[in-house]
Amino acid sequence: MAAIPPPRPGTTPTRWEYLCVDAAQLNAAGAQGWELSIAVPYIYGMIGGISGGSGGGGSITSTATYCLRRALP
Repeated sequence: MAAIPPPRPGTTPTRWEYLCVDAAQLNAAGAQGWELSIAVPYIYGMIGGISGGSGGGGSITSTATYCLRRALP
C-alpha cells in the first residue's frame, strides 16, 4: 500500500464531497458546481455466437456511471 504524503507546511488541503450519477443527471449536477472526476463504463447484454453459434445478432448495451466532486466550503 502506498503511503499518502502529509500536506505541505502552511497549506490546507482541499476537502471534497462526491456524487455518482448516470448520464441523464450530468447537466443538472454541473449547474450545481459539480465537476467530473471519473467515468466508470460498463457493458452488459448478450453477444450472439460467442459460444460457437452461428454468429447471429446479439446485442450489447454500454453505459457508464459518472462520479463527480466539488470542493467543500
